[in-house]
Amino acid sequence: MVYERQHALLELLEQRGTLSVHRLADLLKVSTATIRSDLRRLQSAGLVKRTHGGASAVNPHPLPESTSFVRRSAQLRLEKDAIAEAALRFIQDHDSLIIDSSTTCLHLSQVLQRVRLHLTVLTNGIFSAQTLHENPLIRVFMIGGELRDENSIEGATGIGIFNQVHSTKCFLSAYGVDQEGRVTDFNLGEGELKRNMMRVAGRSFLLVDHTKFNTRSVSEFGVIDQFAAVLSDDQLMPSIANQFVDRTEIVLAPMANSIERAKLGEPSPPPAHNSGSAHGFKWPKPS
Repeated sequence: MVYERQHALLELLEQRGTLSVHRLADLLKVSTATIRSDLRRLQSAGLVKRTHGGASAVNPHPLPESTSFVRRSAQLRLEKDAIAEAALRFIQDHDSLIIDSSTTCLHLSQVLQRVRLHLTVLTNGIFSAQTLHENPLIRVFMIGGELRDENSIEGATGIGIFNQVHSTKCFLSAYGVDQEGRVTDFNLGEGELKRNMMRVAGRSFLLVDHTKFNTRSVSEFGVIDQFAAVLSDDQLMPSIANQFVDRTEIVLAPMANSIERAKLGEPSPPPAHNSGSAHGFKWPKPS
């Protein structure tokens, strides 16, 4: 996938210093044209510096995760994969979807890329659009506007499209969900865009891993009651899940890949209370 290759490219430059385009192409098993395209995008994001015939990392040590979509997409990868698989059961053939530019929704796009569903998808995520376009059964439309970072498009220009469209469902992520169930983003423009996404969708779904709870940021774009379901991973603490079970459906995605977690040195998840389906389970209501 595009973002995985760019993440690998960035790691090579951070670990080895300056490398030529030809050496990078050889290491990543792609063409030099592909490497040059990736380097242009990473340079625009301020992550690499082009040199004659090659490139080097702007900082030889990894930058904070929040500065790069490529890096953020690799954070909590197994949790996001599980959430994306759980979201699939809410999607039917011939649905029209709106998905945001979050890293979690990129993982959902990767799931949709390999399924045989006829879908129409509207997104402001460049990587998601590229991924979904690889599935010939999916029609992909992009929301216009200003390029905010290496992946996201936003702004008043794009919001106008929501006066002309309707979708059966939208899938969004968030910076945080606070104790009162307010759903927020750290970017005011992104928050406005998500409010409009929800406005034109028949049903809205929130995809947030367990680290997003009891957290809030500056731009509130909804409350948890407005979502048909909230999908998280099964690392979410029971005390937090119980705060919201009377307000919406809470679906916790099982972290099934214990072998891969062990390889990564991560603890195995606790057993699910109710293993309802292979794609997730509803959190039981308190008695």
